[in-house]
This record gives sequence, C-alpha cells and structure tokens, in this order.
Amino acid sequence: MKSSKKKILNEEDIESIKRKEEKHKLKEEALLKKKNEYKENSERKEQQKLAAKETNELLKRSKKKKWYQNTYNITYIICGIILLIAIILIVITDNPIPLKQIPIIDDLKIKTHNENSKWKQGISSFWKGKNMANAEKIFKINFSKEKNIIKCSNNNNKIKIPKNFDTRISFKDCKLNITNQNPKCSGSYAISIATSMSERLCIFSSKNQLNYKNNLISLSAQELLSCDKKNKGCNGGYLNIALNYTKFNGLVSEKCFSFKGNSKHIKCGNQCKNGKREKINNYCVVFGENEMKKEILINGPLISLMKINYDFLNYKSGVYKKGINEKEFNGMHAIKIIGWGENEDGKYWIIENSWGKDWGENGCAKIAFGQDFLFEKYAYAINFK
Repeated sequence: MKSSKKKILNEEDIESIKRKEEKHKLKEEALLKKKNEYKENSERKEQQKLAAKETNELLKRSKKKKWYQNTYNITYIICGIILLIAIILIVITDNPIPLKQIPIIDDLKIKTHNENSKWKQGISSFWKGKNMANAEKIFKINFSKEKNIIKCSNNNNKIKIPKNFDTRISFKDCKLNITNQNPKCSGSYAISIATSMSERLCIFSSKNQLNYKNNLISLSAQELLSCDKKNKGCNGGYLNIALNYTKFNGLVSEKCFSFKGNSKHIKCGNQCKNGKREKINNYCVVFGENEMKKEILINGPLISLMKINYDFLNYKSGVYKKGINEKEFNGMHAIKIIGWGENEDGKYWIIENSWGKDWGENGCAKIAFGQDFLFEKYAYAINFK
C-alpha cells in the first residue's frame, strides 16, 4: 500500500515539473520574442536614423547643387551681358568713320607719331587736301595674270654683294627724275615700268658701248596708260600685261608722248608721229633677297608691288616699319627697288615711289627687311639682251 501511494506522488510531481517546464519555456519564448522585437525595433530605428541622415545629406547636396546652378546661371548671365557689351563696342568701333572723312594729312597725328617713332612722317604736296578714299582709288595694281612667267637665272656665284648699294649713286648717269603719278590715277605700274625700262636701257647701253646719245632716254609712261588696251589705264592694271606691251610694241620717248596722268582724255593717237620706239627683249621674275640684290647690282632697278599701310602715306625719312595695328589698303601699288642698306636701325630696302620728289627722301623710302611685303619675295627684271 505504501508503494502504490508513492507512485501516484511521483506522477503528480512529474506533471508539476512538466507544467513548470512548459511555463518556463513559455517565459523564455516570450522573453526571446521581446528580445527579438527589441532588436528589430532597434534595427528599424537605426535604419530610420540612417535614412534620415541620407535624406539630410541629399537635401544638403541638392541645396549645394542648386546654389552652384544658381551661381552658374548668374555667371552665365553676367558673361552674356559682358559679351553683348563687347559686341556693341565692336560694332561701334568697327563701324569706322567713312574713308572720305579721314584726311591723309593730320598735323596732330604726324606730330604724335614723330614723338614716338624713329622713322618720321611729314607733309607732301601729293596728298595735300586728299582723304583716305582718294588714296584707296589709286591702289589697283596686280602682279601677274599669267602663271608661267620665266624665272631669272644668274649662275654667277662669285658676285660679292656689298652691305650698301644704291643705283642712284652707282648708275648716276642713268637716273631719271621722280615722276608724280597724279593722285587721281592708279598709274604706278606704268611709271615703274617706263622708268625702270629707261634706266636699264641706259645701263645696258653704257656697258655695251652702244651708240645712244647721252645713253639715258626717258620713255613714255603715258603710252602705257593710253595705248595698252589690255590694262585699264588710270583704273589700274597688271605688271606682266604692261611688260608684254613693251616687248611687242615698245615705247616712244617721254618727249614724244609726255606724261599727263590721265587715260580718259589723253588718247593713244596724241603721241608724235614717227617717234622712235624702244622695245625690251624679255622680262623675268627674280626670287629671294640674294638673287634680287645680284640683279640690281649688275643691271639696275627691279619692278614689284607692295601693300600700302595708312601710316606710309606720310612717310618722310628713316627706316620705315609699319605700325603693329596699322590698317592697310586692299589693293597694291607698284614701286621700283633701287638698292639696299644697313644702319643703326637695321637692314632695309630702298624703293622709289611715284608720289613726287617732296614725298619721302627725295621721292624714295627705306623699308625695313622682314615685313612680309610682296616686293621682298619677288620682282620683275627687264632684259635687253
């Protein structure tokens, strides 16, 4: 009996233990659940904090970007305003005074130039009372209308080129007076060819002891203006076309058909009858400094072209160097190259102009080397042999 009672107690104990274990288990599960919930809540809060932080960062970046965008827009607007002002200023300044309202001779400008430059300007009768529009009309000369011009050849490499040379000194008996082309006539091509032809013929005749009375015969530039119908007279022309005229037709003397600087009213039939004509044998192109110097040294002046800058119109003396921002005329002007030299201002070419004797240095000019003028590169030489 005692043993049976003891067994029932054990079962109750077991049940009690089970209940306790289940209750403990439930508590643990509840506690774990709370822990998990707490952990999840903590993680959620952390995520929310991170999200809030990222949102704040995005907002800050957005504000910063917007600030930069606004700054960029403001900068762009300012640049646009500056550009607009610049364009307006360019339009105002690039819409210059008409050339006909700009006098060539301006005493104040000449004085200012002479105070700030080694080479000097001065007043000449050729440009007296004239304006820039008048000047522009006389620069209508071109070098060649053909491509296949004969190249001059001089194989004499033993020629010693002096430091200074001037045909006016070395060939003084073959020097003509300076011609005034007339500021209403673009006839520099006719003058440079006729005078160069005259002087070269004199030099050639003297060297070969030909029977020319006094050797120097002034040939007619007016004939080229009035009679060469392939050119345009006082409205300009091509050097090679005028040279072709002297080759096939020749020129009468200046005495026979004197220069008037007018092709409209001075007709071709105005020259004297039975006037003696002088023709060139041929002409060629000389290239480069040394070849040009050798040709001048042996045979006399060369003929070429140059662009004319505004400041050159009033050239008076010294070695000419064109101004840095100095404007130039569209067309070109024919000149004679008669020598070269060197002084304290550097190396220079000597050119003869056709604007009268009181322009420049007795009608001539010293022009500094290396200014990219066309005549520094090539020129025509007239031949009589």
